[in-house]
Amino acid sequence: MVSWERQNGTRQRWPSPRSPRPRGRNYGVERHRVVRNETEVVVRDAERSDIPELIRVTRETFAMACPPSTAPDAIEEYLREHATEPSFEQFIANPQTDVLVACFESSVAGYAILAQNAPPSIQSAGPWTELSKCYVRSAYHGRGIAGALMDEATRRAGRQRATGMWLSVSEENGRAIAFYRKHGFEEFGRTEFAVASEIHRDLIMVRSLGSL
Repeated sequence: MVSWERQNGTRQRWPSPRSPRPRGRNYGVERHRVVRNETEVVVRDAERSDIPELIRVTRETFAMACPPSTAPDAIEEYLREHATEPSFEQFIANPQTDVLVACFESSVAGYAILAQNAPPSIQSAGPWTELSKCYVRSAYHGRGIAGALMDEATRRAGRQRATGMWLSVSEENGRAIAFYRKHGFEEFGRTEFAVASEIHRDLIMVRSLGSL
């Protein structure tokens, strides 16, 4: 079975941790309900209690985001370094990062990470939103989960007045490229992505949310 990450996912670098997200009575978990294909998906901000499930989702799907030739040992080394509780704690606390969880029938079906980073080699007066990660469990394919995550990611980027969105995806991943084109992304350039000692080639794709 082919996972969402092989078909439609990103496997971009993990955002760097920054200062903690402020907490207080005015801060809460934002929830957004999306109905796609007659299915209700709840997309909300991740909480610390979600971290074990986020790690499991990453481990279930990351290998299928990589080229078929990627060595299993390289994938496992990457996951040991990045798919960890401290990493997710930093993402959730980072005010420059949004961790979105998609739930279907109260179960975590996938997640996405948004970061406030500009794509390489582009100069713009406005901010950019990077779709750094987008994972959906294969058991939930065809239920509109990925589309719901994309809709909410776009909504968040627009609310932050981002100039555009960008991501990177394996250049071998034709289905993912087609999906992102459907959602308004265009090829902009190429970059490299390291899985342990292996260097893979990715496409950079961008979507304008205003004037570049």
